[in-house]
Amino acid sequence: SGLIRTVGRTIFNARELALTGWTIVRSSLLGFVVGVLPGAGATIASAMAYSVEKRLNDKDG
Repeated sequence: SGLIRTVGRTIFNARELALTGWTIVRSSLLGFVVGVLPGAGATIASAMAYSVEKRLNDKDG
């Protein structure tokens, strides 16, 4: 029936990759560092990465 919608594309184009490239690199490095710490898992790493990016990209308004 009409409940399922199709998704256009699922990969990044070059413009989107250029806009999000540094975010991906920063988050990956932070996730790696936090991931190797004993007792810290993916949840803590993703929360920290989100917090860092939110702080870096916080804009007034």
